[in-house]
Amino acid sequence: PDWFPINLHRVSAWSRTMIVPLSLMWAFKPVREIPTHAGMLELFAPGEIDRPPPTGGTGPWDRFFRGVDRAMKVCEGVGLQPFRSRAVQACRRWMLERFAGSDGLGAIFPPIVWSIVALRAMGCDEDAPEVEECWRQLQRLVEPDDDGGVRIEPCRSPVWDTAITLRALAAAQAAGACRGEDSRRQLDRAVDWLLDNELRTAGDWQKGVPATRRPAAASGWCFQYANRFYPDVDDTAMVLIAFAEWRRAVASADVAEEAGVAEGAGVAEGAGDDHGRRLGRVAAAIGRAVRWLAAMQNSDGGWAAFDRDNDFELLCRVPFADHNAMIDPSTPDIAGRVLEALGRLGLRSGHSVIDRGVAYLRNSQEADGSWFGRWGVNYIYGTWQAVEGLRAVGIAADDPAVRSAANWLVSRQQADGGWGESPDSYADPSLAGRGTPTPSQTAWAVAGLVAAGRLDGAAADGVRWLVDRQASDGDFAESEFTGTGFPKVFYLRYHYYRVYFPLMALARWCRAARGSVRHTELAREMVA
Repeated sequence: PDWFPINLHRVSAWSRTMIVPLSLMWAFKPVREIPTHAGMLELFAPGEIDRPPPTGGTGPWDRFFRGVDRAMKVCEGVGLQPFRSRAVQACRRWMLERFAGSDGLGAIFPPIVWSIVALRAMGCDEDAPEVEECWRQLQRLVEPDDDGGVRIEPCRSPVWDTAITLRALAAAQAAGACRGEDSRRQLDRAVDWLLDNELRTAGDWQKGVPATRRPAAASGWCFQYANRFYPDVDDTAMVLIAFAEWRRAVASADVAEEAGVAEGAGVAEGAGDDHGRRLGRVAAAIGRAVRWLAAMQNSDGGWAAFDRDNDFELLCRVPFADHNAMIDPSTPDIAGRVLEALGRLGLRSGHSVIDRGVAYLRNSQEADGSWFGRWGVNYIYGTWQAVEGLRAVGIAADDPAVRSAANWLVSRQQADGGWGESPDSYADPSLAGRGTPTPSQTAWAVAGLVAAGRLDGAAADGVRWLVDRQASDGDFAESEFTGTGFPKVFYLRYHYYRVYFPLMALARWCRAARGSVRHTELAREMVA
């Protein structure tokens, strides 16, 4: 129950969606005999499969939880299972409730698979509606591969990709590189799609937010097409930034349009009404989402991905705490992005939410000036986003935190002008900012330097690196994994990262460099 110190809502959102079906699987222990050729022995080196599993930490809490685990298994072995049937039904209800309005449980691959096994273990037939729904969602993650096989995606990222693409295209439009009625219609369609996918219902996030802080109207965006119970802070902040960029691009286009009307150019009938309604919907959604983000701020001033104050570190000591991701604490990259979103919408230092967020970033900055990146690889990502957030809310470019961060970015630029960082930096911080240069990481560094007010030197060289490596069709080559699922364990390749982040960085630099004689030639080349 929620009043107990250790309960389902004290663990991270991704953990609880796996714990529930895995608990059901453990309760029923389904077994299916399979032929040797269908097994997974090829994943193990000779003799490795017989090696005992690691026992975990040696601290007092580690030993305590392992002792509890052994005691529970002894009780289960002798048939002492009080409330087991009641618990099974509670787990089943919890799981089925979260199928509704979602691309499977948690809308991620592992819980979808475990849900199928758990439901079948409980006696559901293969053609039962709930089992068929799980299979349908699993099938949506199967993608054909170039070699004729298939691969399984961990999940889909349409909200994330659409928001960043909208942000990049709107920035390009504001920089003068993306104009015309067709371009504007495309951006408007993306805005409408994001508005239609706003989540305005209660979710698991409410458990961590005191009633006195809960917004009157829920609002947020998830990562996937549908994940009703799990809007996340990162996507919501990115959508707000995209809306802010779109409104700025629209404002500049409206000025040009008004000039055209004054000179005799016509405006399509009804276009003004649609435009006004869209602006009204965006403004209303922004208001709701800002209040939601404020409610989700953690006690330490930062923000996490899915929940508020989900930082009970003791839970990382339980025996099944897979790669220590049982909790969802504040991270600098998300805090920076929320501050950027709020700053682009007009909030500045002096507002309590902003001041607490700025204090969190100051406290979490590394001694060398960088910031850790939880959801992107790694210190380049975290440093870029933290600088963006600080500058957006009015922190000066010569502030020591901003200046030292910019210096760190410059120090990590490679001889060819690019930036890169390997996921190995999660295990070895001495590798921070070191690795094969990539378009996405170079774009993050350039954007961070632009935000810090440094257009010359390293930033201009980074822009040239991106321009020189763009293919004739506008694409960039990037095979590295620059997205992070779980540090040291699981990384992601977002196939649009290599395109929309460079576009965003180039547009930002071009707009900032406008009017600078030193950068005129390069800026013209990019716009062309």
